[in-house]
Amino acid sequence: MGGLSTTLDLNGDLDAQINSHWQRFANSALAVELPRHQNRVYAVYHDYDADLQRLRLTLGFITVGDRQYNSTVTLQAGRYLELPEQTVLDSWQNASRLPGNLRYETDYERYQLNRYMQPVSQVAYVAVKQEAHR
Repeated sequence: MGGLSTTLDLNGDLDAQINSHWQRFANSALAVELPRHQNRVYAVYHDYDADLQRLRLTLGFITVGDRQYNSTVTLQAGRYLELPEQTVLDSWQNASRLPGNLRYETDYERYQLNRYMQPVSQVAYVAVKQEAHR
Protein backbone atom coordinates (compact mmCIF):
# COMPACT_ATOMS: atom_id res chain seq x y z
CA MET A 1 0.00 0.00 0.00
CA GLY A 2 1.38 3.40 -0.88
CA GLY A 3 0.47 6.89 0.14
CA LEU A 4 1.11 9.64 2.64
CA SER A 5 2.23 8.90 6.22
CA THR A 6 2.33 10.69 9.54
CA THR A 7 3.12 9.81 13.14
CA LEU A 8 0.25 9.95 15.64
CA ASP A 9 0.86 10.78 19.30
CA LEU A 10 -1.47 8.54 21.29
CA ASN A 11 -1.34 10.99 24.21
CA GLY A 12 -2.57 13.84 22.02
CA ASP A 13 -5.90 14.66 20.39
CA LEU A 14 -6.16 11.74 17.96
CA ASP A 15 -9.23 13.07 16.15
CA ALA A 16 -7.44 16.35 15.39
CA GLN A 17 -4.27 14.55 14.24
CA ILE A 18 -6.22 12.16 12.00
CA ASN A 19 -8.41 14.93 10.54
CA SER A 20 -5.30 17.01 9.82
CA HIS A 21 -3.71 14.09 8.01
CA TRP A 22 -6.86 13.53 5.92
CA GLN A 23 -6.69 17.25 4.97
CA ARG A 24 -3.06 16.82 3.89
CA PHE A 25 -4.10 13.80 1.81
CA ALA A 26 -7.03 15.67 0.23
CA ASN A 27 -4.72 18.55 -0.71
CA SER A 28 -1.93 16.33 -2.02
CA ALA A 29 -1.26 15.11 -5.54
CA LEU A 30 -2.61 11.72 -4.45
CA ALA A 31 -6.17 13.05 -4.35
CA VAL A 32 -6.31 13.27 -8.14
CA GLU A 33 -5.67 9.50 -8.27
CA LEU A 34 -8.95 8.69 -6.48
CA PRO A 35 -10.98 7.91 -9.64
CA ARG A 36 -8.26 5.51 -10.83
CA HIS A 37 -8.69 3.63 -7.53
CA GLN A 38 -12.52 3.61 -7.68
CA ASN A 39 -12.59 6.30 -4.93
CA ARG A 40 -11.32 3.73 -2.42
CA VAL A 41 -8.77 4.88 0.18
CA TYR A 42 -7.04 2.82 2.83
CA ALA A 43 -5.99 4.11 6.25
CA VAL A 44 -3.30 1.79 7.64
CA TYR A 45 -2.22 1.98 11.28
CA HIS A 46 1.24 0.48 11.72
CA ASP A 47 4.58 0.66 13.56
CA TYR A 48 2.82 0.82 16.94
CA ASP A 49 5.27 1.79 19.71
CA ALA A 50 3.78 1.17 23.16
CA ASP A 51 6.78 2.69 24.97
CA LEU A 52 6.64 5.99 23.10
CA GLN A 53 2.82 5.91 22.75
CA ARG A 54 2.84 6.59 19.04
CA LEU A 55 2.10 4.90 15.75
CA ARG A 56 2.18 5.60 12.02
CA LEU A 57 -0.87 6.28 9.88
CA THR A 58 -0.62 5.91 6.12
CA LEU A 59 -3.46 7.07 3.85
CA GLY A 60 -3.39 5.81 0.31
CA PHE A 61 -4.05 3.09 -2.20
CA ILE A 62 -3.25 -0.53 -2.91
CA THR A 63 -0.19 -0.25 -5.12
CA VAL A 64 -0.44 -1.28 -8.75
CA GLY A 65 2.11 -1.03 -11.52
CA ASP A 66 5.28 1.01 -11.21
CA ARG A 67 3.79 3.99 -9.36
CA GLN A 68 6.19 5.23 -6.66
CA TYR A 69 4.81 6.59 -3.39
CA ASN A 70 6.50 8.65 -0.67
CA SER A 71 5.46 6.06 1.92
CA THR A 72 4.71 2.38 1.55
CA VAL A 73 3.53 -0.21 4.03
CA THR A 74 2.94 -3.93 3.66
CA LEU A 75 -0.22 -5.35 5.17
CA GLN A 76 0.84 -8.30 7.29
CA ALA A 77 -0.54 -11.69 6.34
CA GLY A 78 -2.85 -13.41 8.78
CA ARG A 79 -6.38 -13.35 10.11
CA TYR A 80 -8.30 -10.06 10.25
CA LEU A 81 -11.66 -9.28 11.77
CA GLU A 82 -13.91 -7.30 9.43
CA LEU A 83 -15.83 -4.61 11.33
CA PRO A 84 -18.27 -2.64 9.13
CA GLU A 85 -18.89 1.02 10.00
CA GLN A 86 -16.19 0.99 12.71
CA THR A 87 -12.71 2.47 13.00
CA VAL A 88 -9.50 0.78 14.03
CA LEU A 89 -9.17 3.05 17.06
CA ASP A 90 -12.71 2.21 18.21
CA SER A 91 -11.97 -1.50 17.88
CA TRP A 92 -8.78 -1.10 19.93
CA GLN A 93 -10.75 0.62 22.70
CA ASN A 94 -13.26 -2.25 22.66
CA ALA A 95 -10.72 -5.05 22.18
CA SER A 96 -12.06 -7.06 25.12
CA ARG A 97 -15.41 -7.42 23.27
CA LEU A 98 -13.85 -8.79 20.09
CA PRO A 99 -13.32 -12.48 19.35
CA GLY A 100 -9.57 -13.10 19.55
CA ASN A 101 -6.53 -11.21 20.77
CA LEU A 102 -5.42 -8.26 18.65
CA ARG A 103 -1.92 -8.20 17.16
CA TYR A 104 -1.49 -4.38 16.86
CA GLU A 105 0.74 -4.73 13.78
CA THR A 106 -1.00 -3.50 10.64
CA ASP A 107 -4.66 -2.74 11.13
CA TYR A 108 -6.52 -0.76 8.52
CA GLU A 109 -9.72 0.89 7.38
CA ARG A 110 -11.11 0.84 3.85
CA TYR A 111 -13.09 3.93 2.86
CA GLN A 112 -15.34 4.36 -0.12
CA LEU A 113 -15.45 8.09 -0.84
CA ASN A 114 -17.77 10.22 -2.91
CA ARG A 115 -16.45 12.80 -5.36
CA TYR A 116 -16.22 15.36 -2.52
CA MET A 117 -13.88 13.04 -0.57
CA GLN A 118 -16.58 12.31 2.01
CA PRO A 119 -16.96 8.70 3.24
CA VAL A 120 -19.90 6.77 1.82
CA SER A 121 -18.90 3.62 3.70
CA GLN A 122 -16.06 2.34 5.83
CA VAL A 123 -14.87 -0.99 7.16
CA ALA A 124 -12.18 -1.60 9.78
CA TYR A 125 -9.91 -4.64 9.61
CA VAL A 126 -8.01 -5.58 12.76
CA ALA A 127 -5.41 -8.33 12.88
CA VAL A 128 -5.92 -11.08 15.45
CA LYS A 129 -3.44 -13.61 16.74
CA GLN A 130 -3.72 -17.11 15.38
CA GLU A 131 -5.04 -19.59 17.90
CA ALA A 132 -2.64 -22.37 18.85
CA HIS A 133 -3.72 -25.72 17.43
CA ARG A 134 -3.98 -28.57 19.89
